Amino acid sequence: MTNRLCDNPDLFTIVMPIKDRPEYLKRSLDFLISQGFSGQVVIADGSNEAASFENKQVVDNQKEIKIVYVYTADVSGNMGWWIEMHQALKDIEFKYSLLYPDDDFFFLDEVDYCLDFLENNEDYVSARGRFVWIGQSYNNNGEIGQLNESDLTVFSSMLMYSFTIPVVEHRIADMFSHYCHGSYDIVRRDVFLHAIDQLPKYFSKRTWFDQFVCTILCGIHGKIHTSPRLYCVRQHRSGQKQKRESGVDPYQHWPMLLISPDFSDSYQSFCQCLIDNCREFVSIDNEELKLIVDR
Repeated sequence: MTNRLCDNPDLFTIVMPIKDRPEYLKRSLDFLISQGFSGQVVIADGSNEAASFENKQVVDNQKEIKIVYVYTADVSGNMGWWIEMHQALKDIEFKYSLLYPDDDFFFLDEVDYCLDFLENNEDYVSARGRFVWIGQSYNNNGEIGQLNESDLTVFSSMLMYSFTIPVVEHRIADMFSHYCHGSYDIVRRDVFLHAIDQLPKYFSKRTWFDQFVCTILCGIHGKIHTSPRLYCVRQHRSGQKQKRESGVDPYQHWPMLLISPDFSDSYQSFCQCLIDNCREFVSIDNEELKLIVDR
């Protein structure tokens, strides 16, 4: 735990978006402190007035971690949240960031491994490890039901891939074919800030494709590394229950959902924005890029 890279605020910062859940904020900070973390956390608080007051009390009551608290206001919709997030982060100095949901648990030994990997591999823009999911069984009314054997601690069914193809257009095609989201990777600062700055341009209405877009945008800028070591424990909750009848893993099918009739208006905007963001990194023309995206 001595001389850990993640404890250097000039090198690394945790970006923790929170909204209306002070108990989760306290739990997340306590978990970081239990691992001996003494680095920097940027808290982007989009809570209502009452919850933000409690969040400030949680922040004031801990002394071990350097916290930059930013109130991003009670914004509506994912796109408004990303705009506020970009404004909050652009003047804060760091080299790498980790977007850290307040209901997940990240292990700092693996975070340090990812930081060391990026420090020694300049052609990679992000790194992450393996995820474990802790689940609960919910009935059709969203109430907690009887735990099934498969709902206990399990490795995620979402396979975690590395994307190492050096040719950008081929790497993008690989990411579409073997999608796994990288929203919670360790990411280089300029790539992360560019991605969240671009996100509102992709969709004119609230969607949950922001994770997908953010992943692809990072992959445009460079290669993505995945180690086989435990990186994060994620918690399934009723609010994360997908409202689709099929039992298909949604992560693997977001590209198909993008071009479904329900999102056809958004897809054309998505496709053009992706082409625009690829333009400076590829040598092929727009028609070839569109074929890669459509494929």
